[in-house]
Amino acid sequence: VYTIGSLRRRLLIVNDSRATLEAVLTSACRPSTRQKHPSTHSRSKQACVTNPPTNRKAPMAKTVGGISALVAAAAAACLMAAAPSALAAYDFQRDGASSVSFGGQTARLQMADEIYDDMNSPDSTKELLMQKFNDGTGFTSDPSLDESGKNVGGKTASGCLYGENEEAIQRLNAMIEDYADNVVPNWEAEAADGSPGVLSDDARTINVNAKGWEVDQTFQKALIGAFTLDQIANNYLDACKLDSGTKTDDNTNGVTSEGDNYTGMEHAWDEAFGYLYGQEADPTADLSTPSGDGTLLNKYLKKVSEGDVAPGIAKDVYEAFVAGRQAIVDGDYATRDAQAKIIKVDLSKVSRCAIFRHQNF
Repeated sequence: VYTIGSLRRRLLIVNDSRATLEAVLTSACRPSTRQKHPSTHSRSKQACVTNPPTNRKAPMAKTVGGISALVAAAAAACLMAAAPSALAAYDFQRDGASSVSFGGQTARLQMADEIYDDMNSPDSTKELLMQKFNDGTGFTSDPSLDESGKNVGGKTASGCLYGENEEAIQRLNAMIEDYADNVVPNWEAEAADGSPGVLSDDARTINVNAKGWEVDQTFQKALIGAFTLDQIANNYLDACKLDSGTKTDDNTNGVTSEGDNYTGMEHAWDEAFGYLYGQEADPTADLSTPSGDGTLLNKYLKKVSEGDVAPGIAKDVYEAFVAGRQAIVDGDYATRDAQAKIIKVDLSKVSRCAIFRHQNF
């Protein structure tokens, strides 16, 4: 980080001498030692609904004599020379091979997509839905999912920061039962107060439960928070996972996980990345504008970022992921934690803004 704060202060007292000017500019162009990496979170964050900021005029220091123009030009040149280059893509290597891996996250996101499709079909059974959600088997969209050893239910409401939330897990299982036991048998019936069935208007036709809920929607929206966001914010990006066991010492000393090309800390960060970007066609591409693929958090990150509530938030999230991973490579854990906080806060805003959008539009 390069600052010219000291330059502004000194302008109040310097005289019109070249020697003094050179001393000021030399000091202003020195790199600050406060932070090793530039913050990627330059845009001021706002909540989904905020009052417009109050316009305040900052006090202006009176510049000294004829040196003001020269100082301004020199300071601009200093900043241009000192400005860090743009962050690279999420592409990290060790010994010429990628050190990034998040295949398990991609598998679980694909599983969630198929379960969502099943909860839009009258042919789905409770037994098969439960099998897919809790056991991770029975999938047809990709036969390799059954062999992955992964499942969605076991990673839901279970982040290490707060532990397993049994009530949330039970509610999600109850939604599956409600869909199979009540929505499917009344697939062609007309819905009424207290009775599941079909609701139609000029825009669409939906199947609802006895409360008038689209169970596929309540289930999938619950997974955005209890599954993807929980795993990112309350698990893989938290110290309870990043620093667990010997991860910190291993990462500092370059000790990789047995049989793998990454340290345990690198892999934890990558797994968080995978829960958001695991369905991107090319995860090493510039994902500051995400594809919105899938049915979970990436889809709504794109929608919120392209809307007028939190425009551009996807860029901040992506750059924080890249900067945080680089900080892990560099052993700069303060910067890692700062970037993790950006991601946690911004993705929580995405979830909140998605709810606001559905409630008001």
